[in-house]
Amino acid sequence: MDQRVFRDVLMMDVLPLPIGLETADGTMEVILSRNARIPTTVTKYFQTYEDDQRGLTVEVYEGEKEIATENDHICYFNFALPRDKIGKAGEFAHPVTFTMNASGILQVQAGVHHDSEETPMSKTGIFIMAAYILALFGFYVFFRIHFAEDRDITAS
Repeated sequence: MDQRVFRDVLMMDVLPLPIGLETADGTMEVILSRNARIPTTVTKYFQTYEDDQRGLTVEVYEGEKEIATENDHICYFNFALPRDKIGKAGEFAHPVTFTMNASGILQVQAGVHHDSEETPMSKTGIFIMAAYILALFGFYVFFRIHFAEDRDITAS
C-alpha cells in the first residue's frame, strides 16, 4: 500500500459516549460530550438543592439518554462540605470537574465556590472505556485458550 495515503491522517482518541452526572431532578447533565478528544477536562457549576445541605453526591453515568438512570452507571463520589460553606439552597455554587486522561482514568473534583474563593476536594475513580476493556478481555481469552491447548490437563 502506498504510504502517501496515510500522510495526512491524524488519529485521535475520543469518548464513544457522553459522560455526565445525575442532577437533583433525575436528568443527565453531560460533562464530557460524545466524541470529545481525550485527554480532556471540563468544569461545570452546580448549586445546592436543599437548605443546610452537608455534602454532594456525584453519580457518574455514561450514555445518551435524558434520564440519568437509563444510562450506564459508572460510579459515585461523596464530597462533604466544610461547615462554614453550609447554607441556604442555591447560596453556594460548587464546581464539579471531570478529567479523563489518555489512559482512560476519570478523575472527579468538587469544590466550594463563593466570592472568588475555591476549596477543591477531589476523588479519583478508574473508568476505562468499554472498548478497551473488551480488547483486553479478548486478549485474555485468546491467551487462556491458547495456553490451555498446550497443556496436558488430563487427570492422573
